[in-house]
Amino acid sequence: MGEVLRLASLVENLAEPLIEAGFEPLLVYGQGIKSFVRGDLVKAVKQFSCLPKTRVVGINFNVPQIGLNQPASQDNRQKFLVVDDHKLVLSGTIEVLKQQYPNAEITSAETAQEALNIFANNPCLPDLMITDLSMPQMIGKTAEIDVGIQFLKTLMQQYPNLNIVVQSTYPRALVRLKTLISVHEGGFTVADLALSVEEMLTRVDLALQGLTYTKDVKDIYSGLEVKPEWLSVLTLAFEEGLQDKAIAQRMNVAERTVRHYWTKIYDLLGVYPDANKNLRIQTEIRAREEGLIDGVLPAAIPATLLAAQPVAHHRLTPPSAMPQGVYGLECPRCHKVSPLENLQVGCPWCGTSLAAAASVLMIPNGGDQPQ
Repeated sequence: MGEVLRLASLVENLAEPLIEAGFEPLLVYGQGIKSFVRGDLVKAVKQFSCLPKTRVVGINFNVPQIGLNQPASQDNRQKFLVVDDHKLVLSGTIEVLKQQYPNAEITSAETAQEALNIFANNPCLPDLMITDLSMPQMIGKTAEIDVGIQFLKTLMQQYPNLNIVVQSTYPRALVRLKTLISVHEGGFTVADLALSVEEMLTRVDLALQGLTYTKDVKDIYSGLEVKPEWLSVLTLAFEEGLQDKAIAQRMNVAERTVRHYWTKIYDLLGVYPDANKNLRIQTEIRAREEGLIDGVLPAAIPATLLAAQPVAHHRLTPPSAMPQGVYGLECPRCHKVSPLENLQVGCPWCGTSLAAAASVLMIPNGGDQPQ
């Protein structure tokens, strides 16, 4: 038992380098073993419950089953941390969260140091942190934006998977963190304090989904080079028609990494979830408009393209000599034929890009109608 405690303490003493190297789960596991050996099963269960969120590929954590058999129903609740030195804003934010997430466990802090202590003393990351940007370093100090910027920088470097909502009247200051935001793996959204409750809760939901939303921060990406990985995703998706799993295989990365790239691409192009629009199609349109992938979307099919593609069972001649009728594009995936205008919005049946459609066909009776 003494040897186990010694090893667990050694792991804790190496906390900082372990976190920096991406082996935070070893720290969590060591803390759980230490609590288990000392008989503090409630604390051990809480620590072990964090492991499914922080796995390290190739390492099998042997968790004592007796600990897992203890009641831990409360540990399954969502955990939120709200950081704000304005008591009215703090209490108002907590009340809104309680109404939307009645079962959530909500912790609060009023200074950067208090919030950092919460992270240091709790082995489990909160599901979401909502923070102001202007805050005091500690009680008695003046609130400053620089303190909030350094606070976020510290957390984003130590906890790249942390979901964050920045709720502030000074969101433009976040341009100082644009590089960190571009590589952050957790959700990151910005909510101006002038937003309605509904809009603020939308930003919370996006962050919980792991998405990035910085539309309110002007010039957040100005001068920021588009990462080669993002361009590869755009090319493979919209020029080769590959889905995320195939893209991951081609890029030799995990599928979740591809999804992470998509969240950054959406934010870069200013494309955000809309129930009335296809997110990927809107992304393709914006990417082509910005020249990130070849082939600016034309308003109509050029005569040269029409002349080079098959119509039914014969070659198309120039438009002036084409047979009378309605022409359309055959979807390379579902093989449905739709009007040429859909080149700009994709196949109305399956959403596939029609920019690389193999065939231009005559549409009988004006074409099929999507159900």
